[in-house]
Amino acid sequence: MTATTRFIEDAIKGGWDRDEIRWYFDENGGWDEVPDLVFLDPLAWQAVGKTRGWTEDLPSGKPSTIGWQHEWHRFIDALADGKDIEKALQVIE
Repeated sequence: MTATTRFIEDAIKGGWDRDEIRWYFDENGGWDEVPDLVFLDPLAWQAVGKTRGWTEDLPSGKPSTIGWQHEWHRFIDALADGKDIEKALQVIE
């Protein structure tokens, strides 16, 4: 399974449900192509964070959900360093 497929599956598991995404499934449940909107949608990143447990503790000791923002920035940094989407997603796994 590719890092891209894992990201999308984790987003869906975490509650990300965009009508547009259904157009990209092939007959076997795989992806014909991956829409860029997945990687631009903060709701997808929040859902992946929920699935993967990307949380940080606040000074009060309560968990925060901003971990997904940190991982999104790591993904963007990897793209800026010249990695393709698949390799950039491997950075955050």
